Amino acid sequence: MFIKDYNRLAEPLTNLTRKRVVFNFIDDLKCLRAFIDLKRRFEKELVLKSYLSDRESTVEYDVSDIYNYDIYEKELLTIIKALDY
Repeated sequence: MFIKDYNRLAEPLTNLTRKRVVFNFIDDLKCLRAFIDLKRRFEKELVLKSYLSDRESTVEYDVSDIYNYDIYEKELLTIIKALDY
């Protein structure tokens, strides 16, 4: 299952896992809204399909701003990451 912007949407809920956070789910509207929104998206969003080895595939890996490498090093890193996957 793929939920676009999952990290941003789940942030209010994720913040509850930090140390020394007082948890009152009902009174915290941001958390309640995030929960309802994520629940709705999990019910409706795209379900990714299983890999079919007999079909042509494309692997994409974004290393654009993650590493301070030259372009050819980034291309090689993409190949390595794809093969590791």
